[in-house]
Amino acid sequence: MDETVIPDSQHDTELARIRSQIQALRTRRSLLQTTLLSSPHTLTRLNRAKATQHAPPPALTDALKTVQSHHRLLQQTSHRLAAGATAFLVQDPDPAAAGIDSGRVLGVRIEASVRGRFADPYFLLLHRPWQGSAALRVHKHTIPPCVPLPALLARWLPAPLEKDKEGAGKRQRGRRQDLGRLVREIRREVLSLHLRLAAVETLRREVGLAPSEPAAAAVMEATEEEDDAIDEEQGVEQPPRRSDAHVPAKGGIEDIKALDPSVREVEITWADGRIARMKIARDGRIEGAVVREHGEGMRGRRNRDVEKMILGGDGRVEGVVRRLLANEGGGGS
Repeated sequence: MDETVIPDSQHDTELARIRSQIQALRTRRSLLQTTLLSSPHTLTRLNRAKATQHAPPPALTDALKTVQSHHRLLQQTSHRLAAGATAFLVQDPDPAAAGIDSGRVLGVRIEASVRGRFADPYFLLLHRPWQGSAALRVHKHTIPPCVPLPALLARWLPAPLEKDKEGAGKRQRGRRQDLGRLVREIRREVLSLHLRLAAVETLRREVGLAPSEPAAAAVMEATEEEDDAIDEEQGVEQPPRRSDAHVPAKGGIEDIKALDPSVREVEITWADGRIARMKIARDGRIEGAVVREHGEGMRGRRNRDVEKMILGGDGRVEGVVRRLLANEGGGGS
């Protein structure tokens, strides 16, 4: 009996198909597991089964613990999505801080979610340093430097005025503090910062550029993987990354980057020497754009046609690349 020799390429194809099937089954199992754990009927039935038994089997106890843990996680995630900021009380471990309100510290955790992914939370720690006053002052914080925190504090968390000039021992009445409004304004600034960072990284991705600086890439750490997975499922061809160094970016665009940490100024550079600089509003709208012609940097002749493309459409930064590539004059060299 003759033995049929199967080519290596056919083996590789078959192995790739089997691996793909295994991955699809694992994904389906994970989805079914999450659906089962998230169902309120699952927890109800497990509690009912435990109540009818004097000595529940270990399998039932373990399953109940798993479902309860998953429900707590869902509750926490829902709260983070809905609230965006949560308060907590802590004790300052520094012995020197014991003299300030007995070391008690009020903490505020501020969340920023971009495209379904949470960035690292920011923290605002406050204490009450003034005797006889419930007024708060910032103790420590991790708010980004580009957020105008001093201005926000001056407006929404002003310090109480000192004793009156007559020395009567009473404080003059100053403006009332509004911690809730302060937190909302800080979160708005933080979230808009992350959205602008994400927009720049999206523009780079659309033309095939690699992620930019680590700070910006960290914001989109999981987003590219998620987008790639979605594109792969939908059969969408993904743009090549410029990390290959052999593949030119789309439209002759050489670089897209933020010029400042707050991502309020964004620059686009073409391979033929053209440079576009955009001023971005807090909400992602383009407030202004200047495009200079070939090889002369920002001293070259202005290109009004490309400026109109940048400012056209909905006027938002997220659509700049699409508007440029939609017109041959804006995309090519």
